[in-house]
Amino acid sequence: MKIIMNSRTLVACMLMLSTNTYAGLEQMLGSFANELENRSAYASFQTYKDLIANAGCFDTMRAPAVISANGNLAVGPRCTGQTYQLFKNVRAIVHTGNELTNDGPTQFSLGLDKRGLGLALRWDAAEEYSAQGSLSSDYLRGQLSSLSSRLTALRLGGQGFYMHAQANYNGQSDYVLRDGPVTGGGAGDEVYSAWGGFINYSGGRGTKAPTSLEDAFAFDGSQLNAGIDYRINDKWIVGSLLGLIDQRVDFDSSKSTVSGNVDASGFSIFPFAMYQLEHLYLSASVGYQKLKFDSVRAIRYPSLNPDIPSPNTETIAAVDAQNMSLFLGVGYNMNYKKVSLEPFLHVNTTTTKIDQFIERDIKQTAFDLVVAGQKINAANATVGATLRYTFTPSIAVITPYLTYEFVKQKEDSGRTIAARYFNAVSQNNTFGVPTDLVDEEYTINTFGISAVLLGAHQTTVDGVLAGGLQAFLQYKELQDLENYKIDMIELGIRYEF
Repeated sequence: MKIIMNSRTLVACMLMLSTNTYAGLEQMLGSFANELENRSAYASFQTYKDLIANAGCFDTMRAPAVISANGNLAVGPRCTGQTYQLFKNVRAIVHTGNELTNDGPTQFSLGLDKRGLGLALRWDAAEEYSAQGSLSSDYLRGQLSSLSSRLTALRLGGQGFYMHAQANYNGQSDYVLRDGPVTGGGAGDEVYSAWGGFINYSGGRGTKAPTSLEDAFAFDGSQLNAGIDYRINDKWIVGSLLGLIDQRVDFDSSKSTVSGNVDASGFSIFPFAMYQLEHLYLSASVGYQKLKFDSVRAIRYPSLNPDIPSPNTETIAAVDAQNMSLFLGVGYNMNYKKVSLEPFLHVNTTTTKIDQFIERDIKQTAFDLVVAGQKINAANATVGATLRYTFTPSIAVITPYLTYEFVKQKEDSGRTIAARYFNAVSQNNTFGVPTDLVDEEYTINTFGISAVLLGAHQTTVDGVLAGGLQAFLQYKELQDLENYKIDMIELGIRYEF
């Protein structure tokens, strides 16, 4: 008896033969070294099944489906181009699992042991994108540090010890040490400038240790902040801070199964207001930050099967993120001669939104992913104190200080970044990339020095006292973070005009 089959019948028979050939990897789901590898295995498995069921791919394919001269597919409905390339990628993972369990076809196995398969699954996943949340938090932390430094400079210019110069009309100057508030209104017969401008620069660096969910990396960057402040009266000061950022993360391939980097750039604006009495002060700010991330993610793992090339490509991506934050602070400054102690409480809340984005595989080998948008809600409460000592050499008024901060933070429970293969047929086979839980508490130690370098002076009779110049330099170290080591150097100046 002669049996005649057309192409549709042939494909149907192949699908029937292949639908039960992936049981091997299915048995391994949940047994890999960590949750990230398990979820990556699940994504490969589901995508493999989806391409067989809905794209006309089948296990024994060695080439993409052929398109006939009239444009119709001779074999399979859509298993061509990047779809076929993706099928080859996930089929290699499935066949490797089959070989390890002695269940199912193994012709396209990578020939790896279970540990090697787990590492391949980690290369396929997109855990690198958890660094975007880390960079967003680090940028906001730097902006709040600059804001806090600016408010401190305003208070130190307004109370405690300071120096100003009053120019005499014979061209001489005399320096006067005072212990009382400087205001924009009258202070006796003296009127001080209400306006001030400032520039801050901060540079930070740090490292992150590897975990079962996130990769090791080192980061460094700089921020430039500038702004203006206006003293409305004896009690109220308002102003705004504008910041620019440039940061980079380099993933550490010596400590994690990873290679690549993330560059972040952006700007921020922080309008602020402060209300101060002789010792008590209150401050508030609402901030907006916009960031752009440019990412490079490598996919490189070996194949011990001579018929299967070792994957070796990179994906690139660009994505925008926005932060909205609220900052509230209260403190009380206590003076005794040249020593002051200032306990304070700061509270800030933040909502970070990272847009959805699509990677591009530079070698078109179908490892590119669609990564869903993220929303991160966080809140911090900081209790701390600053100890200062002021001394007055002939050249300036100098105040070294120490600050200790205890930070209690709360964030949405460990995030899961949703992703799927860009070339998959179905948009429903997403897989989650879990992230580490944030540390609930940590401490910050700051060592710094501030100085009044130039006192305010009058240029005309009964003129406004202006021209005062203040500066500060501080080193800040974050401690008690489980996987992070972070330190920062910040310096700035303020000029009264």
